[in-house]
Amino acid sequence: MKSWKISAVVLISLVLAFSAPKAHACGWVDYHMYYNLLDPTLLLSDEYSPLFYTTPNYSNHWINGNYEQDDNIEEWVRFLGLTEISDELKVVVYESSAQELEDALKGRYNGKNRALRSLAATGKNNVLHYLKFAKLCEKYCNIRHYWKEKPDDGGEAALIEQGKKGIAQSTSHFLKLRYAFQTVKLLHHENRLSECVSLYNEVIAPLGHESIISYWALDHKAGALLKLDRRAEGLYLFSRVFAECPSRRYSSFYSFRVQSDGEWRQCLALCNNNEEKATLYFLRAMDPTSVALEEMKNIYRLHPSSPYLHLLTVREINRLEDELLRDALENNYIIIRKNRGTHNYHKLLDYLAALKEFVNMVTAQKTVEHKAFFQICSAYLDFLSYDLKHARNTLNSISTVKSAYRKQINIIHTALSVSELRTIDKNKENEIMVMLMNAYPDNIANHEITQFVLDSMCEIYTKHTPHKYYYTSIYGLMSNPDGAVVQQLLDLAYQKRLTLFQKFLLLRMNACFSGNREFSAELLVHDADFAELKNSLLELKATLLLLDGRVDEAIAIYLALPKNLRTGQDYIDPFSASMHDVIWHYEYKGKTISKLEFAQKLLELHTSLKKDPHNARSHYLLGNAYYNITYFGKSWDLAGYFRSGSYYSGLTDCSRALHHYQKAFEYTKDKELKAECLFLMAKCRQNMFDLTYNTKDYGYGQGYKKWKKYIRENEIWQIEESKHLKGYREYFKVLKDNYSDTEYYEKIIKECKYFRFYASRF
Repeated sequence: MKSWKISAVVLISLVLAFSAPKAHACGWVDYHMYYNLLDPTLLLSDEYSPLFYTTPNYSNHWINGNYEQDDNIEEWVRFLGLTEISDELKVVVYESSAQELEDALKGRYNGKNRALRSLAATGKNNVLHYLKFAKLCEKYCNIRHYWKEKPDDGGEAALIEQGKKGIAQSTSHFLKLRYAFQTVKLLHHENRLSECVSLYNEVIAPLGHESIISYWALDHKAGALLKLDRRAEGLYLFSRVFAECPSRRYSSFYSFRVQSDGEWRQCLALCNNNEEKATLYFLRAMDPTSVALEEMKNIYRLHPSSPYLHLLTVREINRLEDELLRDALENNYIIIRKNRGTHNYHKLLDYLAALKEFVNMVTAQKTVEHKAFFQICSAYLDFLSYDLKHARNTLNSISTVKSAYRKQINIIHTALSVSELRTIDKNKENEIMVMLMNAYPDNIANHEITQFVLDSMCEIYTKHTPHKYYYTSIYGLMSNPDGAVVQQLLDLAYQKRLTLFQKFLLLRMNACFSGNREFSAELLVHDADFAELKNSLLELKATLLLLDGRVDEAIAIYLALPKNLRTGQDYIDPFSASMHDVIWHYEYKGKTISKLEFAQKLLELHTSLKKDPHNARSHYLLGNAYYNITYFGKSWDLAGYFRSGSYYSGLTDCSRALHHYQKAFEYTKDKELKAECLFLMAKCRQNMFDLTYNTKDYGYGQGYKKWKKYIRENEIWQIEESKHLKGYREYFKVLKDNYSDTEYYEKIIKECKYFRFYASRF
């Protein structure tokens, strides 16, 4: 690999190299780590989208099987003289079994696939023979599942000979090439590497590159050359496959790794022209440890109109975004500069300045193509360096009719405007909203610029006003509801006159509650009653009132709600105790209850305790209810809207449940119930121990969460001893010492491993 001098540019490139690409959350969580305001999908074509900095590694069209299949099927359509691609033909080529193909060859296929019936009826035996051969090759070469291995029966050798025979006997250029490809692939997988290279050179190379199959075979030849330690030849061929064959870009891209300066020089020497050299420089630029800006300069010198320059420019800017535009606003360079704070981004800014100098140099060339593209990039780099005035002047000078470019320009204008704000009023709110509406008229709700605007404005409001309703995270609101936020959102929803910005906040919240994350800007100019949002917020408020002990107020709200929110959803009955906690409904087969019924039952039990504070049964049932609606209980969703499987979320306080179990134990004369209450109290205490001691803090996004520490089997003794010594097993001790003669004791000693372990050790 190239020997670099250690410089500020190199150091900052290494910083960027190990920055994680944008995180994409699963489900409805609106979680991200930085603001991606320069959108590759607006500035670049889809051809190289798997290499965008913002593209998830596990989700792109290069690894979609249909991507390569479609190109191949098009060639089959032309070869067979068909007028259009049919799904049935694709099934024949890629999904039919060897037995089905054998049946077609022998005239006994009676399946429904018309394409296969047609091949048999028209005597295309040469085609059927090849397809059967290719199908047999799959089990040795196309191992796509982690749990599958190729057969260890030595069948590859016979198939290789069959392939060579097919090459020799085929009179069709089309089929000869495909027999050769399958045979080259088999030889590569069998590590008969010299034969693989020779067969390619002798059979496929003379046939030329009119078919994509020749590039598929070239990909295998390149791999064989790497294994034969003819690395420079192999890497050069991978670069040609990458440049010429989109359906093999995934393989060739991830196979390209230059290991030394000498190897690099040999690769360059194999190139026939500057365009081929530019491809090599591009692939080296994509290495995570590369100084991409240096490679961009080399590409520009060799091939000024190379499309790789556009991709690398946007990619480098997105990498800078990842460091400078953090969604943790205390680490966001724009917010820091606006608030005149201090930072340690000097090396990043040096790299940014060098990148901007290159972009401006390219823009200034009279022959430069796509001048508007580079002007947009230059303006955005000014924004990232907080040179807002210069960024705006550049944007205003751009002349383009491309709608995607205009949209990107609007996004940057919006970012500039919100980044200038130090105070805010209704006029400024509306100005920003109009800009957002222009940037994304079809779906204004769910974009990076939207989140950047909301978080930036929220930061201002947090400083200068008490309005909590500018809370912009539906995830935060649902996972940890705040009564003040809910009430202010409700107050806002009932206001008669709303600003555009206030209406937007309500529409966005409404979209999140309804499960539809999108809405158009057009809705902002029409009146809305927000009935669905009001009801959702009222239901949330009622839940918070329940948790606050204001049960009668919660019931009044539930009774006023539409029936679907009042009784439309069933929850696991929380008033019954469980030895084992079951938190997912699909595992539960017992009684269910609505929120209204839950609230009414709570009120009934509390009323009974006012009449008779010593009612053990009421205390027991309330203990069950208040335990089961916590994070640990089977009815957690009666009091919560989100439950993490990775950290303690929502209601985790078991003290109220413990209090009622203690009272039930104290007042009951039933020894069996006393034993059960002891066990249930022990469950509460175990959860309290876990919350206090069995946790681990992980930094994640803007805050820290308490995450469960996973306990390995050989640590159980130490953990259980710790619970005992710290006083968290006091109820197990009483249960063991005084209630071993109960039926409940016999039941739990069999069913509960924790108690059985305790009883045998202490």
